[in-house]
Amino acid sequence: MDKKNLSDFIKHIIFLSSELGIVLTKTPLIKLLYLIDVEYYRATGEKLTNIDWIFYKYGPYAFELEGILTGMGLSEEIESTTFSSPQGKGVAFRSSHGVNFPLKDPVARGIAQDIVRNWTDKELNELLNYVYFYTEPMKYAKCRGEKLDFSKINREREKIYEIKLNQNKLDDLNAKLRALGNAPKIKEKMKAFINYGVRNTYYWPEDDINLSGNVLIDPSCGEDNDE
Repeated sequence: MDKKNLSDFIKHIIFLSSELGIVLTKTPLIKLLYLIDVEYYRATGEKLTNIDWIFYKYGPYAFELEGILTGMGLSEEIESTTFSSPQGKGVAFRSSHGVNFPLKDPVARGIAQDIVRNWTDKELNELLNYVYFYTEPMKYAKCRGEKLDFSKINREREKIYEIKLNQNKLDDLNAKLRALGNAPKIKEKMKAFINYGVRNTYYWPEDDINLSGNVLIDPSCGEDNDE
């Protein structure tokens, strides 16, 4: 991903957040970008971006993002606002005029939507705690300034099954998942559920096939002959 595509990708994250009514500041924006890179690697074995993430101060950072984020304020598609806080001056980003920069890669698109949807409404400390202590590149980092090792990411834990469904069955499955999401006992597992809905293809992480203990997917549902 070259600098232009990376800039458009960041604009896409800002657009998704703006659609949810969230104005992103610099710190959560960078951490969301990092989480998307982590989960894309988990799903594909490759990083989505060419960012050289390093262990900087307390967490992942990349100095190459400075110029790109500064340029966001000069973009017609992004509205940036400077502000002051007890921690110092900052900048907040939101999409202007609802302009989107959609991703061509369906897996990247699904992961970006999932990460933004699951984390933008969380408290910043909760996001930072997860990034610093529960993502493998950070867990295995030892010294500040070292490059984060994405090969440490456990891909087997998030093995993906691909199941072909027609739209009626997909809508029914989504309805059942929404109902399951209200069950307190499995709420935490549902947080880990990554839903990549790509047309009529449904990607389901291996760990979540038995979310409630009695919900199973019959492999025969992949052979759908409904008219």
